[in-house]
Amino acid sequence: MLKRLIGNSEIKLEQECREWILTHAAQLLSYVRLQMDNKGDAEMLLTDVSRKVMRAYSAGHVSKEGLLPYTLISLRNTAIDEKMKISKRTKAEKQYEESRCDEPLNFEPEDAHVQATMLMQHLPNNLAEVVRLKIWGELTYAQIAEQLDITEAAVRFRYHKGIEQIRLQMMKQI
Repeated sequence: MLKRLIGNSEIKLEQECREWILTHAAQLLSYVRLQMDNKGDAEMLLTDVSRKVMRAYSAGHVSKEGLLPYTLISLRNTAIDEKMKISKRTKAEKQYEESRCDEPLNFEPEDAHVQATMLMQHLPNNLAEVVRLKIWGELTYAQIAEQLDITEAAVRFRYHKGIEQIRLQMMKQI
């Protein structure tokens, strides 16, 4: 896998760097697997760092003697960053699951509308604006993103976070 990615790389690399990485690929992969919990993540990380090392070597930032320490440090730092991202994502997902309630809210339609409007006043402006545009403006995520000059992913996140906060506030009042 690594050989295929390195061989097809568009970056013009010196032959000795390419050979060095291919020669040490098994050892580097073993090292990365010790750092990462998932074999697939380890392979992706090694591929990304290999490209970084090749670029640094081609640019003259790393000597042939410095390839091993530079590669190991890059692998370790990248693995730590990746594990932190995964940990944060897992923690956020766990908090979301713990805060979810699958019980339906039983409100009269008029009461729910009035109550939701009042609760929206307590939302941060960026969340409230997206919720208003989505519900009362009947705009799509793409239209809201264009209007607010943010990404569609940010619109989706703000909308769902805003709705979740309103739902939690309504649950507290029951």
